[in-house]
Amino acid sequence: MSRPYVTAIVVAHDGARWLGETLRALINQSRRPDRVAGVDNGSRDGSADLLAQALGPGNVLSLPRSTGFGEAVAEVVAKLPPAGREEWIWLLHDDCAPRQARAGTAAHRRRPGPQGRRARPQAA
Repeated sequence: MSRPYVTAIVVAHDGARWLGETLRALINQSRRPDRVAGVDNGSRDGSADLLAQALGPGNVLSLPRSTGFGEAVAEVVAKLPPAGREEWIWLLHDDCAPRQARAGTAAHRRRPGPQGRRARPQAA
């Protein structure tokens, strides 16, 4: 079995005080994600700037303040090009700094379903 393609999605909403730690932990994984996308839900505390600095402005989506976590993830996934092989989607909130080596045991993977892409739980 080949190694899955891992996409990490970091969702932020006024989480600047935690976001730096979360982004550092993500970048320092022993098995880094193949791509990382960020989404900021109308933060007023500089979270969008932190995401852009860490991930690059082209990898960050800005959404209205009223956007929920699930809707933000769906917006990002809809804009990402397909990975071209088995893909795991790793979801992180601004205050969820991962421990080492979590990308290899992602909890969700995206696979085609009757209505296109969808995330479904996977055993770690």
